[in-house]
Amino acid sequence: MSSAIFEKKGVANVGEPWIDFGNSGYDTGDSCIMAMVRYGNNAGAGAWEYGVNGSYGQLTWGPPPVPPAFFNSGPKSFMLNVEPGGGDSSLGFAVDVGDTLDAGDMTYGDILAVAVESYAAHGEANFNNVVVTFYYWDSVTSSYKSVVSDTLNNFPKPISAVGEKKIVLAPTDKEIIRVVVTGLVGLKSSVPNPVATDLAANIYVWAQDCAEA
Repeated sequence: MSSAIFEKKGVANVGEPWIDFGNSGYDTGDSCIMAMVRYGNNAGAGAWEYGVNGSYGQLTWGPPPVPPAFFNSGPKSFMLNVEPGGGDSSLGFAVDVGDTLDAGDMTYGDILAVAVESYAAHGEANFNNVVVTFYYWDSVTSSYKSVVSDTLNNFPKPISAVGEKKIVLAPTDKEIIRVVVTGLVGLKSSVPNPVATDLAANIYVWAQDCAEA
């Protein structure tokens, strides 16, 4: 992985706002972590509803809609947690009442950025109240200190079948070694029988020297 693509200018401060992805210099294909929430099949078996780095979970969004109504998950909470654990890292992703997924151990350097992406081929996929909390180790107090990003609401508006992305950069004046992403995600279909991938909401994390342990 080239480090040049991750070079950042200036310093991101507390409350740094989310920015448009297109001019950030990042590429989703180079992300260290990808977490996804999608329609799946709205059942506890079969097609998965959420996943992270090759680990997948099943979730029933709610009772099947009664015609003429279409599928609507309503707002569901999520949390993505990436933190050190000995020589490797601990990666966990949970959505609503589903089990927390553990995608195994990996090694990485400084965490650099977090992005969200919304995709809806038929309907809406949106994020609300998304907060990214970056953590660095304070050697003076021997404890984690947090740097909280600006809150992202009502993304995307308007809805598009083309994936829309926003990104927030980690502070460059500190060694960010942990990140927690929380918020609400909602999926809403505009067709009677959506397929597994019609609606999706993705979270990406970039880090230096990312590798499977």
